[in-house]
Amino acid sequence: MRDRPEGGIHFRPQLLASKHRVGVRVLDLKTPRYFRSGIGNPLSRLRYATVHAFAVRKDDGSTMPAYSLFVSASTMPFIAQSWRPEPFSVNRGVVGSGITFGIAVAANVWYEFWPDFREKLPRKLRGSDQIPWLTPASSTH
Repeated sequence: MRDRPEGGIHFRPQLLASKHRVGVRVLDLKTPRYFRSGIGNPLSRLRYATVHAFAVRKDDGSTMPAYSLFVSASTMPFIAQSWRPEPFSVNRGVVGSGITFGIAVAANVWYEFWPDFREKLPRKLRGSDQIPWLTPASSTH
């Protein structure tokens, strides 16, 4: 078994992953927000949200591959294994990468469709407009 420091054992890999993504975003001038399509049928919007998990908007408005997602999703599950007492496993790293990509797609789908669902809720259930993770960038594509 590997020696692990006490306290914060599960926090450190996530913190490292977060800093890793931010560093790559700064280098590639990527805007770290999702810009809703808001137009079209549900299938075209689902496609838009999925594609834009992997192709993101730059500061100048053009698109580029989501290098920060590719780098962090493909490396961090392997780096995070250094905190596990079990031996290194390529399978565990690949599964972790797949989960990370899936979460990125799910987050974009959430940001794409949540405002539409929210409008249909009764006013009492809508909540505040000031919740940042429920209010993506309002610019349409």
